[in-house]
Order: sequence, then structure tokens, then C-alpha cells
Amino acid sequence: MLPDGARTVSAMVENVERNYYLGYAKATLLGLFEPGSIEQALQESWRPGASITRYGRRWHLTKIVAAAEDLDIGRIGFVSDDEVSTLAFDPEINDFVSGEAPSGVVVPFAVRKSDGVIVYQLRLGLVRETTFTGALEELLNSNSLPYEWSIESYVEERSFEEWLGYFPAVTRFDVTLDRPNPNYCGATWVESAVEGTHSESLRLVAKAPEGESLDTASELFQQAVDHVTRNNGQAKIVGHDKEGAESTWVKLRGVAARVAGRRVRRAVGEEEAPVEVLMEAFSAAPSTLDLVNLNARDNEG
Repeated sequence: MLPDGARTVSAMVENVERNYYLGYAKATLLGLFEPGSIEQALQESWRPGASITRYGRRWHLTKIVAAAEDLDIGRIGFVSDDEVSTLAFDPEINDFVSGEAPSGVVVPFAVRKSDGVIVYQLRLGLVRETTFTGALEELLNSNSLPYEWSIESYVEERSFEEWLGYFPAVTRFDVTLDRPNPNYCGATWVESAVEGTHSESLRLVAKAPEGESLDTASELFQQAVDHVTRNNGQAKIVGHDKEGAESTWVKLRGVAARVAGRRVRRAVGEEEAPVEVLMEAFSAAPSTLDLVNLNARDNEG
């Protein structure tokens, strides 16, 4: 145990002003359920101590750690066996404890019981939108109750150029190029790739070397993005901002380009977002629910 003086210094270091990156999602029930049944179904499906394995990580769901009016606040997270011992999940109290087991990450979240809207913390480099929505969905569906949950992200329309201005370090590129109707509009690289292989559609996948980014100014890259923007295919492109926050730009056929809605709130606190930050973030929630599966082609948890 740390001496009192050391604990005071540690608390002062941890409680600093910082940026909290917050994501938005919505929990909905699949099947024939009454609109007002979200609260009851959530109460029955929220099983403290529930755990699932997803992409090699063992995820856990805590008890409801706080509540306020229409909100329930909880945490999900995973523990890594191959890192320094700093974090563990205690099944007896159904919550995470520090300093007793290998390290990992905790994601605090708040859910509004009346409509299933969720605010949660994005953890840079560890937990992005698809990580959270996929894990929480599986945790809520991990028991034998009759409810089946779907957790979807809120999104906002965003052009590629606007998105790239915020997330200029592109690390992954997954584009499907369709044979156009009526023509390629001067996209010679795309035309050569599709026509040269006699394809109806052609998929291009690229990943940047560790610590580097793809050349978004290259002719092939720009022509491919322009091609799908004209509804001749689809794309999923991952980029990072200067602080390392990750975002995914998604463009599907016949649908406006979208990114998962997120907000940044600056407050004093530890690395884990305080409950007050989660609660206040509901006032800035995006208004459009994503009907596109952001987990598609996503092989990382």
C-alpha cells in the first residue's frame, strides 16, 4: 500500500484537466417487443459478471455502479495476461479493481433507459466504436433470456475531404470498385485495374507500415475515393488525428458518406471518464442513428 503522502501525489497527478473522447450508440431490441420494454429488458439482460471472449480478449460487464434519474452507469473492460499487473475483474463485487492482477482497459458507459441511447468513453489506441458496440452487444446477449439486442453507432454525414482534415494519418484502406455506369470520368488507374482484370467489381485493401500512414495524395488513392463517392462501389478508410484518436470513414453504395458521431469534452479527472462527464454528454448526442454495420470487414476487436 502506498504511504499517505504518495497517494496524495498520485491523486494530484491523475486528477488533471484532460480531453475525454466520447462515443454514442443505441441499444435496440430485435423482434416483437413493445416500445416501452427497453428498461425492463435491460434490467433483465444486465447480468453483473457476464463475460465473453472476443478477438482474444476476455470482456466483463460490471454491476450498475451508479444511477441517476433515467440513467444507469456501468463499465465493461478486459484484462490482459501479458502486461504489468495493474487491473483485474473481481467476480465477487462485479467490478474492476486496481493493483491485483494483469493490466487491461475499462470503458465506462451510461445508458438512458427510456430509449436505449448510450454514451461511452473511447480509449485511444485500445477501444474504438466497433470495439465497444460489439463487446456490449455480446455481453447483453450472453444469457438465455428471450431478448436479443443490437447496439448501433450514431453517425454524421461527412465528406472524405472534411474527414481527412481531422484525421490525416490514414492507416487502413478497404475499397470495392464497381464497373461504372456510364464511364470512369477520367479515372485511368481505376479503369485499368477493373477493365484489366475483366472484373465486375474489384476490392483493394491496403495497410500502412507500423508508425506510418498511407499516401492519400497518390493517384490511385484519390481516384478510388472519387470513384466510390460517385456511388461506384464502397469504402471503409481508417485514420488518426494528431493525438492518436482513430476514426473510420464509411461510404456505401447509394448512401451518403458517414463517420461515427463522437464528441470531446474537457474536464478534470482521472483517465477513466467521470460519471458527470458521461451524463453531461447526452445533451450533445448526434441525431442520426447509423443503419450501416460498422463492424463489417472489421477483424480487430
